[in-house]
Amino acid sequence: MRILVWAIAMFFVFGVANAVGSAQDQIEHAIMNLTEKNPELKLIRIFETTTNNYVVEIRVPDTMELAKGSNSREKNLSLTKKWSALVCTPEMKSIAKKFKISFLSVRQVDDSGESYSIALCG
Repeated sequence: MRILVWAIAMFFVFGVANAVGSAQDQIEHAIMNLTEKNPELKLIRIFETTTNNYVVEIRVPDTMELAKGSNSREKNLSLTKKWSALVCTPEMKSIAKKFKISFLSVRQVDDSGESYSIALCG
């Protein structure tokens, strides 16, 4: 009985670990496809904040325009909307659904890692 419980526990642990790794791998693959089509985008990092919650950080040329702070709120919202539409592709939304990701966000960051905008993809 003890061996059976151990075997079930190991299956659960390794099964969950593989599913999580696969989700992150697929997110990275989707972002890499996006950066090939849009060379101005630069992937900074992908990380899991809590179980099944992912954050992707991308350097986008518009970040510096947002960072200046002299733009109107409407201009910043317009840039964020345009950027969100670019990064929250059907592929990203499909990955979020497939892996039952609770929260998938893509943050627009500058070279120092400061966040200026967040797109919610799932």
